[in-house]
Amino acid sequence: MPAELIGDLRHRWWWFTYPLDRIETVQSGVNLVHGILFLLLGIAIRLALPCWRLGPVALALVLLGGVTELVQVLVPGRHSRLSDVVVDVVAGVLGWAVMRGLAR
Repeated sequence: MPAELIGDLRHRWWWFTYPLDRIETVQSGVNLVHGILFLLLGIAIRLALPCWRLGPVALALVLLGGVTELVQVLVPGRHSRLSDVVVDVVAGVLGWAVMRGLAR
């Protein structure tokens, strides 16, 4: 979302601002959101594409995480972080690996 739209929503609706304030006060909260989303993505990849091995899964997660962070450079008020990509890839691979282990 563009920063101007987020600012407008935060100004109008307190219930929109409250969770964002909580996430923004703790850096690990942002990483937690990234981790949960990519953990679920890793699970979804394993369920949808069970024949994929770790290499292609990790590569896809690196590309997706990297591109989403690079795009943030173009959005005013957003910042890209390498740590977010690392969290994305680790969480995605973990989700994939857990589902792979459960399938055995």
